[in-house]
Amino acid sequence: MDMSSPPRRSALVSIAVESPRGRGTLAAEGDEKLQQVKPFWCNSTSNSPTPSPRRRFSRYLQDYQECGVIGSGSFGVVTKCRSRLDGMFYAIKKINLRQSKSGKDSRMNGQYVLPKEIFALSSLEANPHITRYFSSWIEDGAAYLVLELCEESLQKYVVGKEEKLDEEQLIEILRQTLEGLDHLHRHSVVHMDIKPGNILIKRDAVGEIFLLGDFGLATLSKECKHVQEGDTRFLAPEILSGDSTMLPQADIFSLGATILSLAMGSDLPKNGAAWHGLRSGQLPQLPQHFSVEFTDVIHSMMQPRPSDRPTASALLKRPLLQDETHRALASLQKELSWLQRKNPHLRPGLTRRNTF
Repeated sequence: MDMSSPPRRSALVSIAVESPRGRGTLAAEGDEKLQQVKPFWCNSTSNSPTPSPRRRFSRYLQDYQECGVIGSGSFGVVTKCRSRLDGMFYAIKKINLRQSKSGKDSRMNGQYVLPKEIFALSSLEANPHITRYFSSWIEDGAAYLVLELCEESLQKYVVGKEEKLDEEQLIEILRQTLEGLDHLHRHSVVHMDIKPGNILIKRDAVGEIFLLGDFGLATLSKECKHVQEGDTRFLAPEILSGDSTMLPQADIFSLGATILSLAMGSDLPKNGAAWHGLRSGQLPQLPQHFSVEFTDVIHSMMQPRPSDRPTASALLKRPLLQDETHRALASLQKELSWLQRKNPHLRPGLTRRNTF
């Protein structure tokens, strides 16, 4: 080999240098090919080749494509969006932030008060009956939360039906919502605004899944001294008196009032004598087609004293609220217990595991 001869260039470099069309043309061709393989949802709707300054520096506008408003309120707006990265649909909740005050100085110190919803959702493990949280960020004085998409609430679902929900349907709604609520309470999180509008519906190949959503008033049960009041129609009586010692039981009352409203097929009172009657144990009589067991469950959840209300975990163990799988497990556990009593020498390991 002639050591004086210059080293050979790689094929890629040779092509780039020796091509009569030049590097710029090849680079343009490469960009064109990349553009062809980009997913269709990444295509910009703007005719301008360069994005606007606002979009260039906005994570929301740069990463997501708006597909319509799902809901809005004093907090801000919830929008259905498609991710430009993975093409999946999400619900993005935009919350207008308020600024905190620095001590005695009433002037704003430029720091924002972050929504409790972010801390509540981010502290939870995934659960099929709680709206899934993906990420969040702060932008232009607003917090953006990327959440699991559920386009229909239980309130809209009921309004769209001509017939009232029967006992079997209400039991399924109550059971699934209690599973989500039990998961919350096990992690010391309370919802504080349970109502038909905040129970969401997701559909899959198996059927309808009911989830707890809108955690705008959620807080930690062990560290909360001041509680924001939710919808007065479903509010527990102790919350109005400032008692925050048993907040999980306040969620139980609100869920019981929600199921009562659905069973009656009418709105609950916002105030007045009827409102106070519900909170003193004077519940309206349910239609005759509802069973005594179902009525007893609602009465237990809406007891005036929070200490008299069952926990979500205790309610899920009631035979009325167990699905076929849980009933089969309960029957098996009962049979194993009977066998152990008949045969004391039976190994206790067979019945030691708790199936609930």
